[in-house]
Amino acid sequence: MLYPAAVQGDFIPRFAYAGTRIGNQQRIGTNNAPFFNYNSTLDWIDNLSKIWNRHVFKTGIYVQRSRKDQTSFANANGDIDFSDTSSNPLDTGFGFANMAIGVFTTFNQASGYFTGEYRYTNVEWYLQDQWKIARRLTLDYGMRFYWIQPQFDAALQTSTFLPGRFDRAAEVRLYQPTLNSSGQRAGFDPVTGQSVPASAIGKIVPNSGNTLDGIAQAGKDVSKYLIKNRGIHYSPRLGFAYDVTGKQSLVLRAGGAILYDRFQGNEVFDMLTNPPTTLAPTVVNGFLKDIDPKNVLLAPVGLNAFDFNGFVPTTYSYHFGVQSKLPMDFILDTAYVGSQNRHELQRRNLNAIPYGATFLPQNQDCTKFSGGTCSQGPYSGSQAFDANFLRPYPGFGDIIMHEFGGTSNYNSLQTSVNRRFAKGFFFGFNWTWSRALGTTSDRTGFNRIDNLTRLANYGPLSFDRLHTVNIFYTYELPRIFRSGPAHSLIDGWQISGATLFQSGAPYQVSFSIPGVGNQNITGSYTEPARVKLIGNPLSAITGDEYHRLNPAAFAPPPVGSIGLDSPTNYLRGPGINNTNLSVQKTFFVSEGARFELRADAFNVFNHTQFNGVNSTINFKSLSDPTITNLYQNPDGTINNINGFGTVSGARDPRIMQLVVRFQF
Repeated sequence: MLYPAAVQGDFIPRFAYAGTRIGNQQRIGTNNAPFFNYNSTLDWIDNLSKIWNRHVFKTGIYVQRSRKDQTSFANANGDIDFSDTSSNPLDTGFGFANMAIGVFTTFNQASGYFTGEYRYTNVEWYLQDQWKIARRLTLDYGMRFYWIQPQFDAALQTSTFLPGRFDRAAEVRLYQPTLNSSGQRAGFDPVTGQSVPASAIGKIVPNSGNTLDGIAQAGKDVSKYLIKNRGIHYSPRLGFAYDVTGKQSLVLRAGGAILYDRFQGNEVFDMLTNPPTTLAPTVVNGFLKDIDPKNVLLAPVGLNAFDFNGFVPTTYSYHFGVQSKLPMDFILDTAYVGSQNRHELQRRNLNAIPYGATFLPQNQDCTKFSGGTCSQGPYSGSQAFDANFLRPYPGFGDIIMHEFGGTSNYNSLQTSVNRRFAKGFFFGFNWTWSRALGTTSDRTGFNRIDNLTRLANYGPLSFDRLHTVNIFYTYELPRIFRSGPAHSLIDGWQISGATLFQSGAPYQVSFSIPGVGNQNITGSYTEPARVKLIGNPLSAITGDEYHRLNPAAFAPPPVGSIGLDSPTNYLRGPGINNTNLSVQKTFFVSEGARFELRADAFNVFNHTQFNGVNSTINFKSLSDPTITNLYQNPDGTINNINGFGTVSGARDPRIMQLVVRFQF
């Protein structure tokens, strides 16, 4: 262990193994166990109402205090990767053999076991009036006030990164690559000339600078919240209802509001894994027996950071609807419902590698060339300096800035027809035609580093469903007999069901090229490319389960791409076509007792419903666009039953159950 005192309860480390003869990586172990977590909230609410003439005044207050203690997600017990890789000079070529003799590819451990003491207080209060202006017109208006205290660690263990605090004069040095007298790759300190093994290349030279450069500790260098306290937020509300005919047969309703909510706590919890509280060095390519906390060299660590502006996620919500009575006790409700969302969580890598960096002459690592001499360009990106030599802030890995600049919108036409249960019949139908568009579907989405986020990422969100139709009903068959054995045996039948039709989820095609990474296409280790869209992906497809995409519509991205060669979420997966049905018979035993027999069928028509498409296309090389994972070979034989464009799964088939119940 690098930090023996961090290990809790003598738990074993988490370890991983994978490789050429093992397949997908497997992980076993405890990682950050024991995991401690509790969350208690204290809530206080009070409301006051006053009816005066045609007004109904209301006011109230709501206070919530949250206390949540939770351990860090850092690897206190250690994390060891035994996977085989050609980049490890000690590699045996087999992950299990590496494990047996203690050769690791990476070893990571956090410096301690830490528990955050997270707290926040919400205070909200409101004033509103429901004013019946006339018999047919009612107006609702009011104002809600929010004070959303940013969640913070009461123990002041968290920290963030502030670019303005980074001092170039205090930045650390990294061991540079060179060739020793034997022509073998080694590392050296460019200031002192100290030589070190090749495994130290890219590590921080001890005492060469400030390893906390740019880091601000909560309550010391920055607010305990790590972000601005935005103070009181104002939330106006306005709505009306107008009875057009005066007979409640045609009613207009409309309203709008500005709404606020705190962002989820994981953003704050991530800040506990930052130094100086937590150091989590990663050692690469060595023997476990050689790990010694006395001589470990620190590698650049990744950080989490907050955008200090700290905005509160905001929704501008509005709707307009018409309700009307139809014959036979049906009610038609048609409404436009929409919202605009601002200050949503997104992330940005402050320490990303700029586009094209690995193609520049000054960024080439001559020790990666034959003979140790850099050749003339153009360069492929494979011989460039490792990522940590090309970052804007030396001494750190990725610096993930948690920002509040995400935007999205929702617009929908919502139509429903309902009939309350009467005379043995209940019916409901609703259809929603909607679009959910934005720049990210959740908090893990990344902004681009070149201010082209909206151009590249604005599109259907992962939860966008173009059409959703629900039909649900219950029907009790009329009674033939009023009492007696015939009534018990023949009467008491009920049929109920629900049908759902829904459009599929949006998705996009990704790609893979053996031996090719971002550095060979975009010139950046961190910024990805997208597959090049050169045609209609749905053209000339048969639509069966093996041909859902047109492979001729895609090509490898060109070298120098910046990830704009195809849009986001431009395809839509399989939808839902499902009907559930229930038939129930009640046997009346006495006035207070009954015997029920019910048969349920889920997906009663056994309709095949696929729920995914294999959307990763594998090209032979950057220069050869031959697709290697097609379902069929050119001669018609099967190449890969799970190839590109085939369905990847299906929802449940018909499932039936029988229920017997005695009620008394």
